[in-house]
This record gives sequence, C-alpha cells and structure tokens, in this order.
Amino acid sequence: MTDEQIERLAELVFQKLLAKQNEWDEKFNRDMVAELELPNSVHIATQLAVSEILLKQYVEAEDYHMAGELQKTIEVLNNKLKQNE
Repeated sequence: MTDEQIERLAELVFQKLLAKQNEWDEKFNRDMVAELELPNSVHIATQLAVSEILLKQYVEAEDYHMAGELQKTIEVLNNKLKQNE
C-alpha cells in the first residue's frame, strides 16, 4: 500500500468511527431523557436559558442581526413556557 492509500483508509475508518460515536451519543441522549422523564417545560426552560446566554454573547460581539433573530426565538420559547404552565 502506498502512503496515500493508507491515509485514505485511515480517513475512512475515522469517518466510520465518528458516525458510530454520533449514533451512540444520540441513543445515550434519548435514553437519558426517557430515564429522567423530565417535563416538557424543563426542556423549554433549558433552551431558553441557553438562548439568553447566546443573546448576551451576540450583543457583546455587536452582532445585532443574530441577536435580533435570537430574541425572536426567546419570545417563542417564553410563549411555549407560559402555555405549558
């Protein structure tokens, strides 16, 4: 085998490993959610908290377009949270 062929084989193996790891991660996340049996409002509140942190970072970076888009998402999440209460 040439070095190029070995590199290509290594890349293919690596890509397969990444795909399998992503599959395992997704299954783990589904299993954790099912095991914890968290109410939908907890998931929405988590998304809201993450969105608010990102909003602050966008404002600090003066990326007002992204901040505006994220503000819309925050409003939708707030409405969903109010509906779930």
